[in-house]
Order: sequence, then structure tokens, then C-alpha cells
Amino acid sequence: MMPSIGDAVRLLRAARNVSLVTLSKQTGIATPTLCLLERNRKDVSITSLQNLALALNVPFGVFISYVDSDAQYADDRVTKITQCLVEAVDNEDHLRRLLPRATPGP
Repeated sequence: MMPSIGDAVRLLRAARNVSLVTLSKQTGIATPTLCLLERNRKDVSITSLQNLALALNVPFGVFISYVDSDAQYADDRVTKITQCLVEAVDNEDHLRRLLPRATPGP
């Protein structure tokens, strides 16, 4: 199963020792909505993703995975993003170096 935006939010929030209530206050997203998002039962808007990235102090692109038609590439990309999320806890500059800038496809 591929990691989701909810997984990334939960991992980053826990790694930073931020409660759902605190994240809710920082982002303007209701606590129950955040809970549903973390359990992958709720979609999130681009604006909410921007607010989450700011509150969790990560680049917006952390939440976006670009899927190529080559399944192995996509799996490798997801694995790399997951590894970067874990490393971001200690070194956010390292995260920015590891995540390549995506270019829009055709």
C-alpha cells in the first residue's frame, strides 16, 4: 500500500510532538477533520495542504507524489518520499536536497 497524505501528516505531526488540537489551531482545520485525514477517510484541499506544510514546517511538495507510468519508478519515488519524511524530523535541509523538483508531464 502506498503512503498517503494522511500518513505523511500523521508521521510529521507525531515526529514534531504536535497534538491534533494544536495542529488544528495552527491550520484552521477542525480537529475531527484532521483525525479523518490522518486515517485516510477525508480528502484535503490545496489550501489546507499549504496550511499543513506551513504548520509542520515542511515544503508543500512533501505531500505530493508524482506517479510515472513506470510502476517501479512510482514505488521508488514513494519509498524515497517516505524516507525523506522520517529524515525531515532531524534535518529539513536534507529533505529539500533529496526531493527532486518535479516537472509537469505532458
